[in-house]
Amino acid sequence: MRKRSHRSRVVLAVAVAAALGVAGCDAVGDNSPAPSRSAEPSPGPTPLWDRSPSSVAAVGDSITRGFDACDVLSDCPEASWATGASPEVDSLAVRLLGRAGAAERSWNYAVTGARMADLPGQIAQAVRRKPQLVTVMVGA
Repeated sequence: MRKRSHRSRVVLAVAVAAALGVAGCDAVGDNSPAPSRSAEPSPGPTPLWDRSPSSVAAVGDSITRGFDACDVLSDCPEASWATGASPEVDSLAVRLLGRAGAAERSWNYAVTGARMADLPGQIAQAVRRKPQLVTVMVGA
């Protein structure tokens, strides 16, 4: 008897799933329209982020600040992986803005020793400059 009850439930579940599929319902249950078949596909993949920003800001901790990169136990933002404009560093800002652009239009608000709880203050500072790209890297 148990086998019949289990089998009945499975058959019912499959029937309900098929009916919902035919009706065009989605798994979320909202009333979004079915995708249009007349829409043209995208000519190519859409980038996930703007690869040509006009400015870059960085927030985070000692890694982003460039701590210990130039001198022992000191910050060296010019050697930062994110915003450094030093010729020895191929920072993200240099790759996106060029060396002169990185020196003029990138800002590093990272603080050595910062924790996740410190990010809102750093972000508030960065937002004042209205950067088009903000990097975030903090470990603790």
